[in-house]
Amino acid sequence: MTKMMNDMTVMGRVMPEAKTNQSNSRTYVNGFLLNERSFDTGHSEVNKVPFTLSGDAADRFLKEVEPGAVIVVNGYFQSSEFKHDDGSQAISYRLKGYDYYRVYQPGEVGKPLQQAIQPEFEQQPAAPAPEPTAEQHPAPQPQVPPVQPAPNPQHKQPAQSPYQAW
Repeated sequence: MTKMMNDMTVMGRVMPEAKTNQSNSRTYVNGFLLNERSFDTGHSEVNKVPFTLSGDAADRFLKEVEPGAVIVVNGYFQSSEFKHDDGSQAISYRLKGYDYYRVYQPGEVGKPLQQAIQPEFEQQPAAPAPEPTAEQHPAPQPQVPPVQPAPNPQHKQPAQSPYQAW
């Protein structure tokens, strides 16, 4: 069987009912991201996406993110089958996050995105470029399209799936 990777990114507003627990000296955060969509008909729809963060991402989440913040969670989709007390079968779905970015925190204005896994990364504003003088303005050059080599049909390799290496 071919192994396949599912990777997803979800953005939403953090709901206040996030829960925290510890297991094997690792922190876990389980919460929900709220997404609201409005349609041209005036109808709106609200979705709650369950997510889990663990380890460093969970520790930073607890220090930096407040309920109502808008975050982007990168992770993978996970499903789990279970049985209710009455014996009926059910499936739960969750976004298992490996990192997140804060887009908006209540009370913040104009901060750049921050990634949870790499806290040392800070976006520095670019320094303004000096104004060119009259001597520094070069004459405009004609635009020439790049030349691409012709394909060589004699040495054609069969297509290989990127998943075959797994």
